[in-house]
Amino acid sequence: MAGNFKTALKDLLRPAVYELRKWLPAPGWTSRQPPRVAMTLLCKNEADIIRQHLTYHLPKVDFLIVTDNGSSDGTREMLAGFESERVIIVDDPAPFHMQFKEVDQMIRMARDRGADWVINSDADEFWTGDFHAVAHRYRRRWYSGLWVPSFRMRPCCAENTAEADPTARMRWRERAPDRGFRKVFHETARYLKIDQGNHNVHIRGGRKVQLLPDEMRICHYQWRGFAHYLRKCVDISKAYEISGLREIYGQHLKRVYNVWKAQGEAGVRDMYQREVYVSESGMGELVRDDTVAAALGLTNSP
Repeated sequence: MAGNFKTALKDLLRPAVYELRKWLPAPGWTSRQPPRVAMTLLCKNEADIIRQHLTYHLPKVDFLIVTDNGSSDGTREMLAGFESERVIIVDDPAPFHMQFKEVDQMIRMARDRGADWVINSDADEFWTGDFHAVAHRYRRRWYSGLWVPSFRMRPCCAENTAEADPTARMRWRERAPDRGFRKVFHETARYLKIDQGNHNVHIRGGRKVQLLPDEMRICHYQWRGFAHYLRKCVDISKAYEISGLREIYGQHLKRVYNVWKAQGEAGVRDMYQREVYVSESGMGELVRDDTVAAALGLTNSP
């Protein structure tokens, strides 16, 4: 009987305790102790965007840990030019797309180097916002993970196709966030594990909250033209074939891969035109977003 009473009392008080914790600072967390924020990055053959990614994020974080997964297009050589005390480079040339294992290792490295919070990024993701201020504000409210909305930057008829730099060329994004691609900005102290794709993080006893796009958002340069679309879908699908990961991962990539095997490049190009590229008739679904281009000091054209 006493046990049932205690359980009922806990259930009654739990919402009030959670509400109170929102407004009380977490133990040992004061304005005199700003959080240290690290970024992890797993990349392979991202030579067209890796320099922009590091240039954009270095001023926003305390340090980065970057794992190169056997690049052959000059990405690794570009990374060498950034290597320093604040940019730690790890080489892992294994041919499997075991993203969660490599990112898990980097998160633990970041924690060992003193990071309080960590962002797990891909090379095609550019994160907006003041990371330190956002982490500090929500940690004081006892949140350990922050869902960050992701917006796809789309190749479209309005872009300047003569511009090679995707951050200069691709200025249009979808109006609504991509619900399947949101990411978690999270604490390191209570970190347990990360899922394949970096789209969810398991935290011991921690709470997560959805951020507004004005607080933080991701500009996702996922498909940077047809050639990039075809190469990425085929390369990652081949890696999945030998990785032993479950079939649920990389469904769109595998669908493109199967079309490529059955119909060749022409079949994939048809998919790209239908599902990725935005023609004039679809431009009403997009909004212009110069955030990344402006931060990199690029011109206002196109």
